[in-house]
Amino acid sequence: MLSRIPSSPYSAVFRGGGIALLAAALVACTGDIGPEGNPGPEGPKGADGPAGPQGPTGPQGEPGTPGRDGQEGGTPFLLTNQFQALIQYGDGAAVMELAPVTVVAPGQGELILRAYFSGRITKRDGAARCRVRVSLRRGQDTEALAQEDIGIAGAPLSGELEMSLAATLPATIAVNAGEQVTLRLEAQRLDDECALGAGSELVAQVFGRLEGTFYRVPLATQ
Repeated sequence: MLSRIPSSPYSAVFRGGGIALLAAALVACTGDIGPEGNPGPEGPKGADGPAGPQGPTGPQGEPGTPGRDGQEGGTPFLLTNQFQALIQYGDGAAVMELAPVTVVAPGQGELILRAYFSGRITKRDGAARCRVRVSLRRGQDTEALAQEDIGIAGAPLSGELEMSLAATLPATIAVNAGEQVTLRLEAQRLDDECALGAGSELVAQVFGRLEGTFYRVPLATQ
C-alpha cells in the first residue's frame, strides 16, 4: 500500500530558485545587437507596369523666321561658263582679263567664291623659267581677293618645255541686300624671260570659271 509523501516547502523554493537562475543565465548570454549585414542579391525584374496617362501639351514655340521675300528658301548660287585668255610674247606684262562677272546680292550676308583656273604654259628655249599669275579681283581694287603664281621654274635652259597649270582661288565678300559686285578673273605673265622680243608666239593658254554661293550664317570656329 502506497503512502503519500508530503511535499516540503523547501522543494517549492528550490524549484522557484532554479527557474530564476535559468532566466538569469539566459539574460547573461544575450549580447548587443550587431551591425546590419550586406543586402542580399537583387531579385528578378518584375513585369512592366501599365503606361501612365499622357501629360498635358507643352507651350507653343516661337514662330519661325519668314522666308526671304516670300521666295523659295534655297541657297542662291552662281556657276559661270568657262572663259579663256591667251598670253602671247607680244603682250608683255599686261594683265589679261578672262571675263568680268557682276552679281547682285540677294540679302545681307557673305558671297563665298571659288575661281578655277586651268590651261598650259610654255617655257621657251634658252630660258630657265616661265610663270603666270592668276587672280580673282573685285572691281578695280588694287589688291586682288586671291592670287597664285604657277608655271615652270628651275628648268634646263636648252629646249622648249610645256606643262599644264591649275589653281583654285577661294575668297569671301561681305555684301548688303541689292549690292552689285563685279568680279574679274585675270592672268598675267610673271617672268620677263618668258618673252623673247615680240610676236604672237604663245606663252600661256588660261581657262577660268567662277563659282559662287550666298550665305547668311557663318559657321562658328574654336
